[in-house]
Amino acid sequence: LYSAIVLLGVGGVELSERHAHKTAEFLSKADPDYLGLLMLRLVPGTPLFEDARSGRFVLPNKWGLLRELRIITAECNLTDCRYSANHASNYLPLTGKMPEDREKIINLLDRVLESKEESLLKPEWLRGL
Repeated sequence: LYSAIVLLGVGGVELSERHAHKTAEFLSKADPDYLGLLMLRLVPGTPLFEDARSGRFVLPNKWGLLRELRIITAECNLTDCRYSANHASNYLPLTGKMPEDREKIINLLDRVLESKEESLLKPEWLRGL
């Protein structure tokens, strides 16, 4: 048994879609038994935080991070995997079994992304780590 952990947002706005597509491609090949999906948090005092402060790195907003999650979920082909996007950093806690729950998760992501309804997301203060 082995696990994979994905860090959403690490490509910044500029490489967001490419990161999501390439991550899904890798996950399909690796086919882990457990997949954890977390959202990047910028920590003060780190080089990436300083890059963001100076404009060299732009973290995707909550909707951009959820789009990455949607792309990865839709494109990765997992045969028997526990899927977990319910880390404290995630705006929309999701869990399931892949591939059985893929459509249910994608449909929920689509509804949230289409509506952009803030009340469906975890508030910032609950995302503290």
